[in-house]
Amino acid sequence: MTHQGKFYSFSNVEALPKPIQPAVPILIAANPEEQRLDDPVVDRILRRVATYGDGWQTDATTVETFRQRFDRIREYAEAQGRDAGKFDACLHLMVNINDDREQSLKEAEYFLQSYYGAGTVSVWFEIIV
Repeated sequence: MTHQGKFYSFSNVEALPKPIQPAVPILIAANPEEQRLDDPVVDRILRRVATYGDGWQTDATTVETFRQRFDRIREYAEAQGRDAGKFDACLHLMVNINDDREQSLKEAEYFLQSYYGAGTVSVWFEIIV
């Protein structure tokens, strides 16, 4: 691989290790909130995942909602002739590990408030010590 750019240039570079799969799978992150969006909007989001993604990433989703939505994504993919059996799904989860439970909680709250903005995130913590 050779690159001549404004800030970096290199020539005859080989990126290792090579990926196992021929293409990096694209998981589309989407977590439409049921109480904020109507069914047609949620449906468009799930269809977009089925059309353009190789999988789905979500967070703060109940098991039942996850099951229903992932089933719909796979149905939409199958309807488009895609192999839904190859679709992946995962949950986005932030974890803070610390020997001191209170310190871990403070660090997690600080991070989430800094990242998302104060007052924008409801947080449920289960800290494993």
